[in-house]
Amino acid sequence: MSNPLIIAHRGVATHAPENTISAFAAAIAQQADMIELDVRKTKDQRLVVHHDAYLSDHLIRGLTYGEILSLNPQIPTLESVLKETAGKISLNIELKEIGDEKSVLENMLNYFSINDFVISSFYSAAIQTIQQQDSRIRTGQLFSANDARWLAECVLTQPPFLTESNRKASRAYGDIWVLHWQLLQSDIWQQIKLQQREIWVWTVNEPVLLRSLLQDGHIHGIITDRVEVARALKG
Repeated sequence: MSNPLIIAHRGVATHAPENTISAFAAAIAQQADMIELDVRKTKDQRLVVHHDAYLSDHLIRGLTYGEILSLNPQIPTLESVLKETAGKISLNIELKEIGDEKSVLENMLNYFSINDFVISSFYSAAIQTIQQQDSRIRTGQLFSANDARWLAECVLTQPPFLTESNRKASRAYGDIWVLHWQLLQSDIWQQIKLQQREIWVWTVNEPVLLRSLLQDGHIHGIITDRVEVARALKG
């Protein structure tokens, strides 16, 4: 029986704007096991925590950090978040773009031990780059609700995590598969459960589904906006 992690989606956005220091502080106060956050790079090569590619119709990658602060002073740098959270909670860092892997990893290793963070992405190339840079880093492959066909191909082409040799051979799509909750309703879910992989699910907010997944022995992590509800249901 698994004991699913409760992972705060961009912090706790009901208490503060998402992906801000205040939202992350709320996640810690509500006893989340981990925080999920999004990372992008600015024009002046600063790593910032922000979900969308654009800010006020401006591409984040085309703005300096100073310009970003003039538009929204609550957008933090990754380093400032790491300083605030190190030793308090684990992190799931989502790479929103390809090309930032090295700088993100360097930042993480400056503040966090290897066991206290995961790097995830929708881009398998980013996952593979992280693994090439440091094979010790745990990685997560994200799958959207529209990725059922690709997920089925991954199940067919990747060996199950039944032995240590298989585990090493099957890391092309991450150590963890991070599935949109709707994928659990697809036919492929039954095959995934046989693979003995680590499975996280996003983004789960309905109490009935939260309760069901918390009791499902095949689920190892639940990304949610409702940390307090999930914590109460978990007991």
